[in-house]
Amino acid sequence: MTSATSPTVGADTGSTSDTTTGSTPGDSSSSSTSDLSSGFIVNPDGGFVDIDCRIWSDDCPVGEACRPWSNDGGPSWNVTRCIPLAEAPDLAGESCTTQLSPLTGLDTCEPRAMCFDVDPDTLQGTCVAYCQGDPEGPSCADPTATCVSGNDGVIALCLNTCEPLLQNCANEEMCTGNFGESAFFCMPPGTPYINEAEVQPAACDVGQIGVVPDLVAGCLEDEPCCTPFCDLSVTDSCDEGLECVPWTPEGECVGVCDEGLCLSPS
Repeated sequence: MTSATSPTVGADTGSTSDTTTGSTPGDSSSSSTSDLSSGFIVNPDGGFVDIDCRIWSDDCPVGEACRPWSNDGGPSWNVTRCIPLAEAPDLAGESCTTQLSPLTGLDTCEPRAMCFDVDPDTLQGTCVAYCQGDPEGPSCADPTATCVSGNDGVIALCLNTCEPLLQNCANEEMCTGNFGESAFFCMPPGTPYINEAEVQPAACDVGQIGVVPDLVAGCLEDEPCCTPFCDLSVTDSCDEGLECVPWTPEGECVGVCDEGLCLSPS
């Protein structure tokens, strides 16, 4: 489905303007090209009001949807707001577009999805579905996906599951996870997702994962601490000074669990 183009919403002032003609929506002096900028429903007065919302529930006004965004211009999603829906929203799994930057939350996706893995140059990405249920009992409609939440509750997305030792994700994504949790998920390298340990697991190269600095000798507090996955069935699969530590605590693993992380001896 082709994403509808939309009017640009000012990140600082909240005002809405037509980037094609420089006029506000509804201005009769606008040229016919401004008709291309009608993807979002806007308030009758042409303004835009930020409203905090919960991505777990549909608590935005009719015709709007809840989106994570960065309200301080920072590199990661930190709050939510209600945005006007596109006239023909893109569905989960379809391509989408955002306005101004990848982190404004102003996108063309359906209500229960957000534009993810957005190219900062083209502002194009893919709609990814929100988790269902609630934080205590999350689920995903797609059986091949797992719920990944973080950024202080701002993010809760259904991402494809994967095998870290195989790195079998599509589209050059990395197979990563949150150390101490059972599920592994696909995520584009560099994704500004922050887990409950205040760590960015996708800040590293493919085959590695970000962990808390205390787990690997030599890591600095103010930089990503990257360490590779390792295979517990392979002897000496880590560099000197590190040992392959089971990803899943002993007694909690079901089936074959060879996944480990190269960490400093405890």
